[in-house]
Amino acid sequence: MRAHRILPFACLAPLAAAAPFQEPAGPPAAPPPEAEAAVVEAEEEEIPRPGGAPAELLHCLPGDAVWVVSAHDLDGVRAAAEGNAWFRFLRDEQVRPLVDALWDELESGTGSGEGEEGVHDVDPYEVLESIHGSVLAFLVPVGEGLEPGFGLVVDPGEDSAAFASLHARLMEQVGRDAGVSTDSYEEVELVVFESRGADSDVIDTLTSFEVDGLYGLVGSRGVQNTLDLAQGVVDRRRGTGDSEGMDTNPWFAGARGAAGTTEAFEMFLDLGRVLDMTVELEEMAEEERDTLDLLGLFDTRWVYASAGVGAGEDLDLGLHVHMPRTGALHAMLDLFGPLPLGMGRLMPRDSSSVGLFSFDVWGLYRGVMDLMEDHYPDEYPQMREQIDGMAQMTGLDFENDLLAQLTGEFGSFSMEVPEEESLMGVGGALLMGAGALDTSMGGATIVGLKDSGLVAEFLDRALAMAGVDPLLQTEEFEGARIHHLAAPEGGLGVWWAFLDDSLVFSFYPTAVRSALGNANSPDAPSALDNERFSAALQPLTRQPVVSLTDTRTYLRTMLGFGDMLGQAAGAGSPLGGFDAPEASLVDEYFSGTMLFAVQRGPESFGLRFSTF
Repeated sequence: MRAHRILPFACLAPLAAAAPFQEPAGPPAAPPPEAEAAVVEAEEEEIPRPGGAPAELLHCLPGDAVWVVSAHDLDGVRAAAEGNAWFRFLRDEQVRPLVDALWDELESGTGSGEGEEGVHDVDPYEVLESIHGSVLAFLVPVGEGLEPGFGLVVDPGEDSAAFASLHARLMEQVGRDAGVSTDSYEEVELVVFESRGADSDVIDTLTSFEVDGLYGLVGSRGVQNTLDLAQGVVDRRRGTGDSEGMDTNPWFAGARGAAGTTEAFEMFLDLGRVLDMTVELEEMAEEERDTLDLLGLFDTRWVYASAGVGAGEDLDLGLHVHMPRTGALHAMLDLFGPLPLGMGRLMPRDSSSVGLFSFDVWGLYRGVMDLMEDHYPDEYPQMREQIDGMAQMTGLDFENDLLAQLTGEFGSFSMEVPEEESLMGVGGALLMGAGALDTSMGGATIVGLKDSGLVAEFLDRALAMAGVDPLLQTEEFEGARIHHLAAPEGGLGVWWAFLDDSLVFSFYPTAVRSALGNANSPDAPSALDNERFSAALQPLTRQPVVSLTDTRTYLRTMLGFGDMLGQAAGAGSPLGGFDAPEASLVDEYFSGTMLFAVQRGPESFGLRFSTF
């Protein structure tokens, strides 16, 4: 195994891990009262949410980069974070002890503060605080041997004096253990740092420069490769030469388009090219290559992640993947369907969360079986024989009587239930004393069915075969039969009921009864009449998966679990001794909604999490 080392440039590593809105000496400090007042005033002014890097900055990066990371308008991000409920909540005196404990655990786990003498002469947080504009990084293959090259480009903003001073100190530090020389290109000084006798298989040379207010640091193996990278950045910054920048990369533009939004933090990876390079370097086995080719990953030209923050409760995280039509993965996109809004009518209006999901499970199963038959002809007949034999022996045809009966429509909701139900459903005594926990919350899941009677018979036979008849109970509720499978010694049990076109099941009987009540009263108020959910669902009806949750209820529950774990963990854990804040604290900061969605495009698949 080759030992990949980058020397003597380890002092640059802390810069990559630091967050742009953190104070120089550690996690964010609690703001003074006058700062809180400024936050309120800023909220009233509606601080704009920072967007992504503009074309003129992206143009400085090589257009054939296989990996790009961008953090744009850091001053704007800081201003938005100061007015953001999530960041203010994490700095509240009731929550701060947990944040500090987790921060200390992170630093100890990553070995922060350890290493060679002199590595931390320049505080990375201080460097980030001096950057008011943007930071962009890239990886690109250089030379005929596909040597890896990287670059870091910094636009410090209008007030660049502090960054210029820190940059000079940092470069001086790098030069302590390196051979230093200078070159010139188009009247731009290029400072070259070569490792002295370093056993490096990847990067042994860095070049630093400043061009028209933009600071650059590039590295590769060999002086010429590094100079070529630096000269390319200079040319694109000045609009000279013929090399294309990242702003003209069609795959990067396509990734942004699929995400539907451009955020301050972006990450782009050209997965297909990375895999191609791995094959060319003979670092992939033939069997692995065939599998990846079957999935279409060699034609997957981008993986794109983004993060944005705004005032109030505005927070957005996204991950999107290119799925070309050439691969088996693309077939999965056709298995997603439109949002099953009709299921929302079974959910009570006062639900604290709702989830709607459309995915053809039976189609997925058939697709996998077809794939096995086509690509594994020797193994498939034996597998098929085992499946058919099991169905004949047990009388349980899980393919036709279960999987084939799924419509692919699913739903879930959470609601308030009697406390004794909730405690029984989540483990009872384990949660005693978890003061902030919403122990009154429960929920249910809804599964769409083509033939409920056939599935009910299948389930009856399966339970009889399992010998659990003594634990089964039934009750009548508004013309429907509710089944209950009790736990052998009390505690966790399962309730379910069949409707004409669906199955409702839950650990909480109140949730099942609520769904049945709505089913029997089509005009009853439902989650679709709840303004919190209806407004958010309206623009998402073409997406296959959407989950919406009341942020306050979710956080109160999570803090309660943290309180429970803190009591059980002991002093040796970062949660040890953690006292959950009062539930009212959550209400002071939050009143909005959390959204999780799957986004489907013609050739893309995405995950999105946001709060608003």
